[in-house]
Amino acid sequence: MNGVNSAHNTVSDVFQDADLEMMIRDPHRFGVPTFEEFCKNPDKYKMPKDWLLQAISDQPGKSQIGHLVRKVVYRCLGFDCSTLEEVERMAENEGLHLTDLDVRPQMIQDLAGKYVVRVDFVRKGTPTPKELALE
Repeated sequence: MNGVNSAHNTVSDVFQDADLEMMIRDPHRFGVPTFEEFCKNPDKYKMPKDWLLQAISDQPGKSQIGHLVRKVVYRCLGFDCSTLEEVERMAENEGLHLTDLDVRPQMIQDLAGKYVVRVDFVRKGTPTPKELALE
């Protein structure tokens, strides 16, 4: 059942208890290939940008975790965008293509137990807030 075993009820339960060692030891539990499987056919595991954008834009409730998502918020180069088309236009206005941007999704839990998914589109190579804090 897509990385969810009988000891856990939801996908988020599987990842809540996860650590890197567990993921390396049993990658199939988390829905990812082993290193050897990836090396044999890396293209099988790479998702095209269009697929990623479609997965992000799916309305809450239509995906496996959609019932947990209250809303999706987009930011491109630090500016709020209401749609993915607006993200694409903003990137083009800056002379960039979507492939020039890193996609950094975050799930932020609200008080009702649902999540706001914030998807930041930043220039490739831009340090994460965590990396900036370590400097």
